[in-house]
Amino acid sequence: MAELVSSSLRRGVHLLVEAGTGIGKSFAYLVPAALFVATLDDGPGGAEESGSERSAGADTSDSHRIVISTRTIALQEQLFQKDIPALLTALGGQVPIQATMVKGRGNYLCLRRFLTNTDVSQIRHHPTIEENDAVLLANWLKKNPQQLADRSLIPFPISPSLWETICCEVDSCPGRRCPHCDACHLFRARREQEKAGLLITNHALFFADLALRRSGFQGIFPSYSACIFDEGHHLEAAATAAFTVHLSLARISGLLETTNRFLDGKEGDETVAEATAGLRHTATGLEKAAVGFFTRLPAELGLETYPGGREAKLLREEVLSTPLFLTELGDLREALASLEHCLSLSDVQEADLTALKTRWGKLQEELIFSRELAEADRHIHWAEGILQGTQASLHYAPLRVDELLAEALFASAPAIITSATLAAGENLDYLASILGVSDYTGRVFDSPFDYENQTLLYLPAKAPQPDSPAYVPFLAREIGRLTTASSGRAMVLFTAYSTLKEVHRQLRAELPSGFTLLRQGDAPPPQLLQAFREAKSPVLLATDSFWEGVDIRGDALSLVVITRFPFTPPNDPITAGRLEHLRRTGGNPFREYSLPRAAIKLKQGFGRLIRSSEDRGVVAILDSRALSKSYGTYLLRSLPPAGRTSTLAEVESFFAGKPPA
Repeated sequence: MAELVSSSLRRGVHLLVEAGTGIGKSFAYLVPAALFVATLDDGPGGAEESGSERSAGADTSDSHRIVISTRTIALQEQLFQKDIPALLTALGGQVPIQATMVKGRGNYLCLRRFLTNTDVSQIRHHPTIEENDAVLLANWLKKNPQQLADRSLIPFPISPSLWETICCEVDSCPGRRCPHCDACHLFRARREQEKAGLLITNHALFFADLALRRSGFQGIFPSYSACIFDEGHHLEAAATAAFTVHLSLARISGLLETTNRFLDGKEGDETVAEATAGLRHTATGLEKAAVGFFTRLPAELGLETYPGGREAKLLREEVLSTPLFLTELGDLREALASLEHCLSLSDVQEADLTALKTRWGKLQEELIFSRELAEADRHIHWAEGILQGTQASLHYAPLRVDELLAEALFASAPAIITSATLAAGENLDYLASILGVSDYTGRVFDSPFDYENQTLLYLPAKAPQPDSPAYVPFLAREIGRLTTASSGRAMVLFTAYSTLKEVHRQLRAELPSGFTLLRQGDAPPPQLLQAFREAKSPVLLATDSFWEGVDIRGDALSLVVITRFPFTPPNDPITAGRLEHLRRTGGNPFREYSLPRAAIKLKQGFGRLIRSSEDRGVVAILDSRALSKSYGTYLLRSLPPAGRTSTLAEVESFFAGKPPA
């Protein structure tokens, strides 16, 4: 794998590589990445030599960097704090590479906002939590002038309400015009990034940067030669989220509140009295238009109400042509345009006003864009009701991201995309097509683990259909029997929290005494995993976030139960919009969308069990469709080649250490 990554970087071609658990994929891309960057900086194969082979559009003059992006913060921190230091130690200082973490603006203290929004000299007796935190922070800054004020590095917690008012914001940043520019913690971090050869980040921030660049704003990252994406099966979702727009009354009201606070600060200033009066009048009109539109949405769209819930409804062409959208949304656009126009006429030169102009202008552009998209059939539109009250919000997301990424990402620099689960079925073409990757090299490296001897796959011969009333009682009984055979040490994965809760209720009567029954939602995930490791016979019931990224080695985890095939819920508006589009254009939504995604996620769930060559255990799939439906064969074929059984007696024998009959 390292040789493939090295070749991809040198030749400037895209690489998709699935690396099964135990391959060591982190080092398989870190080693060639470090050597490639070092070679570019100096010596044979440097920038001039290798530049002709890299993709058109990649900057070869000052971009001798590689961005390494992960989905989870845990993996991001593992790379930066553990794997890269180990690599540099192993290389014995012969490869002088600097690596740094790239974080969003909100992680850094803004000195201008801190000094403007807090006045620690005025704090007297009985300070609030925020005031006390502000004093602590002011003293820490004074004693540690060289320390970067990254929230994660500040050695005491800061209340969220205070941090929100003092962290860096893209809209309120005056850039080089700021009087604190030289001491700015964000700029200090960015200068460190300019020196680094390896930039470690996460998918959300990477695609936020991409969205900024496509909108004409300055990006977050310095220029780079190539990208490496670990946990690459999440790229489509991350890109979709970055290019999704959300419009709501809360968002407009928040901006109005910020605008009014700015205007309140100008009271008594005769030089801007006329401008502020006009702004107030326009802001009042906008508020009225926004309240009218967003509070009418639930009734107009028939969004049902129920306590504490939300309902999403796709907005089809006929809905987007109703008077509500053509007239009232038009009034909202006009009111917004009027406010933005008033802001543009102001001669006041202040960072806060500049920020307001930017934020209102962006919102106006999004409203105009939403109208254009409604006519283009390239985006998914939906409304989401806040169903305890009387409001709704509007959202639109790209129908596909392949063309967008092909143009904005893959045409600019070579990309290496890897994960333990990239292939749908037995090839990588599905992922390449939905991401817009063409002309790529692909390879699947199977895990080195001996699954046939380390793992037993249990598929019960008689199981009710998942939509049957008998399904949940069956789950409770079967999980009780399986976990009794395994002496606990079990993780049970669900696709719906409602099913988890009902199984939890019934399972309490099924488990023997001495077992510890844990349920996702009763504590934060790290605490649940710690409790699991410390308990003698734990049984953990969990949903989506535990299907991947959980690494429990040894005898502590010996049974993984998958209650149901992990098909994406069709009530998710983005999923529903994409399925409907496939249906409308003559495609097969199930075969082309739902099935390959379920195969990838099923492999993730299966992969929770065997984490080392010493591990041993059972994976039980309690979905009857594994044996009764033709697509069950497709899904099972995507899993490692474990031994199989359909009898509980063989499961018991496996845990007892007896050879299969």
